[in-house]
Amino acid sequence: MGKRTGTGKITYPDGSKYDGGFKNNLKEGAGIFTFKDGSSYTGNWKNDLKDGRGAFKWADGSKFHGNFENGESKDGILTMKDGTQRNIN
Repeated sequence: MGKRTGTGKITYPDGSKYDGGFKNNLKEGAGIFTFKDGSSYTGNWKNDLKDGRGAFKWADGSKFHGNFENGESKDGILTMKDGTQRNIN
C-alpha cells in the first residue's frame, strides 16, 4: 500500500478525525483535526505537527488563535469560555 499524499479524510481508532492535506502519510498543509472530546485544531500542519497560523478550540468553548511551531502554540490570543482574552507571546 502506498503512502497517502494529497487531500483526504481519516478516522482514527479512538474516534478522532482529520480532514486535510497529507504528504507521505503525515498531515501537511491546511487541515482540521477533531479530537474525540470535541476539541479541534484548524490550520496549517507540517510533518504531522501544528505549524503556522491556526486555531485550537477546546470542548468547553475556550479558543486560541495564533501561531504554532513544531506542534506548540507560540503567540496569539487566548479567549476563555467566559469571553475574557489574554495575549500570549
